[in-house]
Amino acid sequence: YSSKAIAEKLFVAPGTVQSHTKRIYAKLGVHAKQELIELVNREEGDG
Repeated sequence: YSSKAIAEKLFVAPGTVQSHTKRIYAKLGVHAKQELIELVNREEGDG
C-alpha cells in the first residue's frame, strides 16, 4: 500500500504515515519496504 492509501484509511496526512514508516524502518534496521519483507520472511522461517 502507498503512504497516501494508508493515510486515507487512517484519516491522517501522508507525511504522518511516512514519518512513522521511517521510524519503524530505523528500529528494525532496514531502509526499504523490500528489506522489511525479507526480514519478516527470515524471521518467520526461524519459528
